[in-house]
Order: sequence, then C-alpha cells, then structure tokens
Amino acid sequence: MSGQLDYSETWADARALLRQHSEGLAAIAGVFLLVPEWALRVIIPSSSGEDPAGFTELMAAMQQQFQEYWYIMVPVLLIKLFGTVALYVLLTRRELPRIGDALSTALPILPFYVVAEILVGIATGLATLALIVPGLYLLGRLAPMGAILVAERPNDPIGAIKQAWARTQNKGWAVFFLIFIVALIMVLLSFVVELLVGLPSKLISGPEGIPLLEHGVGALTATVMTVVTAALTVAIYRNLAGSVTQSEARE
Repeated sequence: MSGQLDYSETWADARALLRQHSEGLAAIAGVFLLVPEWALRVIIPSSSGEDPAGFTELMAAMQQQFQEYWYIMVPVLLIKLFGTVALYVLLTRRELPRIGDALSTALPILPFYVVAEILVGIATGLATLALIVPGLYLLGRLAPMGAILVAERPNDPIGAIKQAWARTQNKGWAVFFLIFIVALIMVLLSFVVELLVGLPSKLISGPEGIPLLEHGVGALTATVMTVVTAALTVAIYRNLAGSVTQSEARE
C-alpha cells in the first residue's frame, strides 16, 4: 500500500475515539480489566525472596509463579482478553447502541482472538529471542491484527494476521515507533503516579506501605494503558485503511 502513516492524524483520531466512547470504555475497562487486574495483584505476591539476577532467573521465577497460581492467572487472563475484545468492538463498530451489544458481540469473537494472540505471541517471541530487532519489527507489522479481526474477520485469525501484514507493508517501523512513543510516555506517567502514591503510603504505614491502595493504583495505570493502546491501534487500522478523514479525527 502506498502513502505513509500520518502520526498527527492517527493520534488525533485515537483521542477522538477515546472521547466519543468514554463512558462505554470506562464501563468495560472497569469491570473486565481493572477489577481482575487489581484482584490478581492482591492475591498473587509480586515477588518472593530475592529479586531475579538476570533474564534466566526472571523467566524461571515467572514459570514457578505460573505453576503455583495458574488456576487464578488463566481465568483472569481470559476475562481481560474478553474485555480487550469488547473494547475493540466498541471502537470499531459504531452501529452498536449499547454496551451490552458490544459485550454480546465480543463473546463469540473471543476464541478466535485468543488463537490470533497466541500465534502472534509465538512469532514475535521467537523473533525477539533470535534477534531483538526482528521481534520489534513484527510488533509493528502485526499491531493492527486485533482491530482487523474484530472489525472485518471475526472468525478468521489467520486471515486477520495476513491482512495486518499486508496493510503495514513498508510501514512496520512507522507503526512500531508510534506505539513505542505513546507507550513510553504512558509508562513514565504511570511510574510518576505510582511513585506519588507509594511514597506517602510507605511514610504512613512503614516499608510495606498500603498494598491494597498501591495495587489498585498499579491496576488503574495498567488499565488506562490498555485502553489507550486499543484506541491507538484502532486509529492506526483506520489510518492504514483510509477510513478516517481529518474532520472525523477532530470531532
């Protein structure tokens, strides 16, 4: 496909999508992203004993944690994936008048979305382990997959991946760097917010702080990042598909 990814137009469209669907996004994200993430952080300890010294130790610690708490982590992951699909439905299908419609539409799409996410995760994971740069490139090339699957190919994960690959031809790095810049800004803001909450809680309650509060803030920042990323991904999809005009982006 010809043309370039317009950063300013894409970001303006993402902001417009967030404004237009703010109530629905907040409701879906609150129930299916924030609450499960908060509960997961409260139930499962963030670390045990010494911090991992390297990548191998970190992976081993994560594997051990999953083996101990898989019966909690898997259902929570599925709930969060369902919430993510519902966000995509709300952002890509304007004809749905109610939040319940978005949820009922998202449910039959969920299994195909899970398959697509597994395939993309395996591909990018192997590429990253081999050489980091190809993994980052794949992230850019396959970023619109979720929006494409929900909007156009709800029962065809392979087709959605192929279409994402085709639409990002010659734009893989442009897509990656846009997502990276926005993600970096959100991570820095999240760090500042969690620091502003964490330091006073430790001053009030000692070194352990107020875990319920701190976990809640961490879950909230993670949820906001997911919602913004979903809106940005849909905006990228719309920009590459040529389905958004400058007037729509400024609404």
